[in-house]
Amino acid sequence: MLPYDSGITAPTIGAADNALLLPVDCNTSELRVQFTGPVTAAYSFQLYTTTSSNLGLPEVPTTLGCTVGTGQSSCSSSVPTRIASAGDLAIMRLVGTQKFNAGTVSAYVMLTCKP
Repeated sequence: MLPYDSGITAPTIGAADNALLLPVDCNTSELRVQFTGPVTAAYSFQLYTTTSSNLGLPEVPTTLGCTVGTGQSSCSSSVPTRIASAGDLAIMRLVGTQKFNAGTVSAYVMLTCKP
């Protein structure tokens, strides 16, 4: 999961980033984010994709994302339409200007894609 401040520049996936190579088309997708406890600030998560031939070029935001609100510990979202194809690279971004304080809670992010 990488940060992205929407007020700066379009994010790119580089060769050193931990992007996930999707093994199947994401025709139906679900995102679940779970913190180990309530958060003290809101955190928004957004799935971005690109292809391996477009490394270093701007990523494409998908319609899959969710926000964990202040005092909450989880969020989930689903999309019943294709958001990515097999062979695409996907990366989850923490979107906005709020920095994640990993010293107090941990975040677990799960992406489910069904062909």
